[in-house]
Amino acid sequence: MSAPSSAGSVSGDRIDGRHAIGAESGLVVEGVRVGYPGGPDVLRGVSLSVRPGELVVVLGRNGAGKTTLLRAISGLLPCRSGECRIGTASLRGMRAFRIARRGLAHVPEGRRVIPGMSVADNLRLGAFPIAHRRDVDDTLAEVLELFPSLRRTLSARAGTLSGGQQQMLAIARALMSRPRVLLLDEPLTGLAPVIQDDVMATLSRLRADERTILLVEQNAARSLAIADRGVVLVEGEVGLEGAASTLATDPRVKEGYLGIRPEDNQPNSS
Repeated sequence: MSAPSSAGSVSGDRIDGRHAIGAESGLVVEGVRVGYPGGPDVLRGVSLSVRPGELVVVLGRNGAGKTTLLRAISGLLPCRSGECRIGTASLRGMRAFRIARRGLAHVPEGRRVIPGMSVADNLRLGAFPIAHRRDVDDTLAEVLELFPSLRRTLSARAGTLSGGQQQMLAIARALMSRPRVLLLDEPLTGLAPVIQDDVMATLSRLRADERTILLVEQNAARSLAIADRGVVLVEGEVGLEGAASTLATDPRVKEGYLGIRPEDNQPNSS
């Protein structure tokens, strides 16, 4: 892995667009407890890290706290204790838009593109933290190099795109902010297997470019195949973590933590 770049800066929470997409800062989550108003803790002292240029996948059964974790990191839910950091900068107490300007982009489950707006306008909305128009134009050109299929649909309304195209648009829009850290929540949900292949190929390219990514995904096999490390959440706590290649062959991951029995992976002979 190459040394982190020192290019780029943050001034007044406005990102200088000259640094490369996915620049140098890693993510640290330390002792985080999070819950919804009036309810118990959903996350109970979760700690994890994503080093610069690393892709870490978070796995776990439904209700384990995966989406809650991403919401806490991005400022959509307050931490009751503990903190999240990008590099050395604490995000504690910051509102979501200020965290975005610190260099974090969050692609939630369900894509959430704006259907009545053009693809081009959806992309430009993602560039709101960038201070200068010239940098926005440069970033758009760079993002379209990563997503060439979007170039052909720039004038189309986002709502007319297929589910797979909308997922690509959602990821591309997040990259328009030149994030230091990218959060992705179940990007394969609702997509046909062939489209899932396209999305995972895109994430593999981002990993090869040493983007810093925290991925939440139900599909353990696919996500561990492209990740550096994995973390398994169990009832709001870290139950297991390690190298992705190790977790991919650990029976505890499938049977104990994800509830997948060996026979579930056998082809249907009927």
